[in-house]
Amino acid sequence: VTSSVDDGLFTFSSFGGSSGELFINLNGNNINVRFADAVTSLTSFTDITGWHHLVAVYDGSNNIQYLYLDGISKDSDTNSNTLDLDGLKTIIGGYYNSTYTLNGQIAQVAVYNSALSASEVLTQYNLKIDGDYSSDDNLVGYWKMDNASTLTDLGSGGNNGTSAGDPTLISNGVTVDSTDNNNTGTLL
Repeated sequence: VTSSVDDGLFTFSSFGGSSGELFINLNGNNINVRFADAVTSLTSFTDITGWHHLVAVYDGSNNIQYLYLDGISKDSDTNSNTLDLDGLKTIIGGYYNSTYTLNGQIAQVAVYNSALSASEVLTQYNLKIDGDYSSDDNLVGYWKMDNASTLTDLGSGGNNGTSAGDPTLISNGVTVDSTDNNNTGTLL
């Protein structure tokens, strides 16, 4: 991943000028996570040369959000807002609008309807880049980036999608290039 200013990784949003209910982005040397238009979790991120496992957890029962990087908790914040995902798009590789797209690689994205524990996050990290989460409990969306044009939801949600721009299929994911591709769709 190469981040110059503000690269979007993932969001639930209208993608029309709203930051949405959840977004994860790279901003300079920081990873930002924001749930329910409230508190932002930040962690410093300077190693852009290798594979990394990033997990954002929203625990609405305990009003807290967590940010994990490579299996280690990096930040937690109190957040008593409620997520409302009705009618929003799932955007992989961007946030806010088509101006904030990722210039980097994504291997897979998983969404659960319950908060993952620290041990579950560590287990996923230890599976490395080829891990398969398709049999996990409470999995509602799961996209392995193994096709550059069609994204099949391997979770229970059935939210299949298509890519926009011109992502390139690589051995463990897709490469998206916001500079050259003018990415504007589901997989940006």
